[in-house]
Amino acid sequence: MSHWKQRALLGVLLLVLGTIQFRYGIETVRYVSNAVSFPQRLAEPDPETMALGTILDFGQKAGVNKGDILLAVNGTPVHTYFDAMREFSKQRPGAIQTLQLRRAKGEPFAVSFAVPGRKEPDPINRVIAVAINILTPWLCIAVGFLVAFSRPGNPVAYAFLALLICVSHFITADGDLRYGWEPIFTWTFVGIDALSIRWGLPAWVAFAILFPDPRSKHKLLPWLSWVLSVPLALQGVVFAIYVPILLNLGVGVKWLEPIINIPAWIGISTVASAISLGFANLIYKFVRETQPAMRRRLQWLMFGLGAGMLPICLLLLAASLLKRDLDSFSWWILAPAVITPMFIPLTLAYAVLVDRVFDVGVFIRQGLLAAKTVSVVRAAFTIILIWIAFTAYSRGDLPGWQRAAAVFACILAMIVLRQGAGWLRKWVDRRFFQEAVNTENVLVELSAQVRHISNPQLLLGTVTERLSSALHVPRVVALLPDNIVFRSENAVINRVKNERQPLLLQAEDFSSDELAYFSDLGTELLLPFGTTDKLHGILSMGRKRSEEPYSRSDLRLLDSVANQTGLALENSYLTATIAAEAVHRERLHSELEIARQVQQRLFPKRAPAVNGLDLAGRCQPAQTIGGDYYDFLVTPSGDVGLAIGDVAGKGIPAALLMASLQASLRGLTLAGISDLADLMAKLNLLVYDATPTNRFATFFYGLYNPVSRQLSYSSAGHNPALLYRAHSSQVEWLKTAGLGLGLQRNSQYQQSTVQLEVGDMLVLYTDGVSEARSVDDAEFGDDRLIDIVRSSAKSPAEILDNILTEVTLFAAGAPQHDDITVIVAQTVERNSMPIAPLQSCANN
Repeated sequence: MSHWKQRALLGVLLLVLGTIQFRYGIETVRYVSNAVSFPQRLAEPDPETMALGTILDFGQKAGVNKGDILLAVNGTPVHTYFDAMREFSKQRPGAIQTLQLRRAKGEPFAVSFAVPGRKEPDPINRVIAVAINILTPWLCIAVGFLVAFSRPGNPVAYAFLALLICVSHFITADGDLRYGWEPIFTWTFVGIDALSIRWGLPAWVAFAILFPDPRSKHKLLPWLSWVLSVPLALQGVVFAIYVPILLNLGVGVKWLEPIINIPAWIGISTVASAISLGFANLIYKFVRETQPAMRRRLQWLMFGLGAGMLPICLLLLAASLLKRDLDSFSWWILAPAVITPMFIPLTLAYAVLVDRVFDVGVFIRQGLLAAKTVSVVRAAFTIILIWIAFTAYSRGDLPGWQRAAAVFACILAMIVLRQGAGWLRKWVDRRFFQEAVNTENVLVELSAQVRHISNPQLLLGTVTERLSSALHVPRVVALLPDNIVFRSENAVINRVKNERQPLLLQAEDFSSDELAYFSDLGTELLLPFGTTDKLHGILSMGRKRSEEPYSRSDLRLLDSVANQTGLALENSYLTATIAAEAVHRERLHSELEIARQVQQRLFPKRAPAVNGLDLAGRCQPAQTIGGDYYDFLVTPSGDVGLAIGDVAGKGIPAALLMASLQASLRGLTLAGISDLADLMAKLNLLVYDATPTNRFATFFYGLYNPVSRQLSYSSAGHNPALLYRAHSSQVEWLKTAGLGLGLQRNSQYQQSTVQLEVGDMLVLYTDGVSEARSVDDAEFGDDRLIDIVRSSAKSPAEILDNILTEVTLFAAGAPQHDDITVIVAQTVERNSMPIAPLQSCANN
């Protein structure tokens, strides 16, 4: 059966149960708030003979004896148990009731008396009535149907629903309230009650055996579950047929009575065995389960089910052994036993909604809030409201203004129900689909997490798991270079390798043979990840559970995560390679050489082609590898980012922090964060959490808009940028206040903006330039740097060469004590500019 048909049947069942429970809840509220308006029942007749049972005092005074045969009430003949109970319920306190009776085989006679009202229940009985007639049933219905609608066809979900329905009808308070209804309501309620009493245990055993995965091998005595459950389930069906027939027709089905009236020792043994088998299976799975999350869920289930079922089961067992009614027990014994079943839906609701035992978030979005289903649900509630309005309007005992107010309230509720659907849809989108509103937070959290992982397998597992959870994609697979699909000459794979861009698989773009490679993976999106010159792999993203297409914001988030993953994976490969080479060669030179090669690939190979801006940059480390960093980034909005940083220290630790800083910056930039003060604060937080207290970095970041020629910038303790104004030959120093990255966790930063004109020259540098020392221990200084820019104001590449040459001549053979990194940018007339290759550290 299709999921749509299953959900339609579930909807019908929900409508039946919800309508009955809603009406029973109203009756319960009326009773606990004004019990004196309900009549006392004279006695309860035998369903087959209509002989009256124990007679209350007011009946005895009128001359009614136990065993009298009831023939009519107020002139209305009664033939069945339902007839008698319905007529008793119609009376109002203080009214005269006339009964026609027959004693033994004598002649019929009439007895009349005034019907007294019931006594007001004490507070504990009010609480009991509300708990077991309203709170427990509605909690069970809400949680059970929520799971069943979200997982149609899942046997665990159906066992879960059956268990909660049985719990909701397992025991009721003041059952006489239902006999004043129309026959169809009473018949249905009694049938559900009868079925629930017998089906509760099979549902419990089935759920304990099947949860959390029906395919799991961790099942204890599954054959015994069939031996116990099948007889109980069949007896439940027979009981649900037998009881309504007996009460409504007044005749028993003789050939069914042996099934109903089984020996007490058999019933008690079966009940105890079923309860024990269920808990034994949960405990067995808890002991064998190795995943902490699943163990926690099993623990919650065992607590909730144990706390909810054991007290009432023990009380029923005691009542059966002692042959006593539940009402005969003291309130301090009865109250805890009948209220504790609330623990079952409450605990399961917590496990479902908070601990994600079942993934109901997607269902709420694509099922309950889908347009057609919303219309069905709204129509169902509208019918209920119309019925309430009609019932209130037909109540002759109510004043006219109260009836009119009830009808008006129902109409207002229909309007609110219609208007609230849109608001509910938005709330659920925020609550269950955080990627629509928290993509930046997902990115920052993932960035902080992957930088601490040096194991490539663990890194890829973390990324795939987080993406699957954030975007609700059931299947995310990393295709690595050794994968057969990755190595194939498939047109789709080749396109991803060449373009290095996310690719949505659409049937109109590729042939069926080309897409056949991905049928087993269920791929909808291919996402490449790697560094500038190396593709480490491709992420295969399946279809979302919501069946919605990937949006632009999704693709932007995924692209930035892929870049971070590639850089983090490169760093993990760097660490692994250094460790492996150290073991095999035992030489520091080999480690540094490998690190230098990896670090070389992290620097940009070419400047981006920006109309109206000429760029040049170079890094000259003091040792084999260094801690200086520079980068050019193109943001999603088209702006150009100029980044330069200086990590405290040298060698491998500084290089690793530099690589981490680059990965974080690129990820945050690709996420679309344009507020530089905010970007610097997030970058500082990531660096602080990822580095020891003795490591930090100075950093300067500028964001240039090619259209407006405005430069926004922010500094974290770095050297001021030198801005040379071509038209006035004046020099400006660009700086803002801010501590170095990683020094203090919650540092604040500033952002400034400057307008550039054609010909203006911007120089970003590290202190390896200004603090370069000669053999006489003199510093190069800022003045020499200004002179170079003024005297050789040609192209950025030439100025860059002149700066490095002059620093080398000034040192005159003195050892280079710090890394030297320089970026030169010049605004030019907007035309087609050639792309000048950037020299990396390895070329110097």
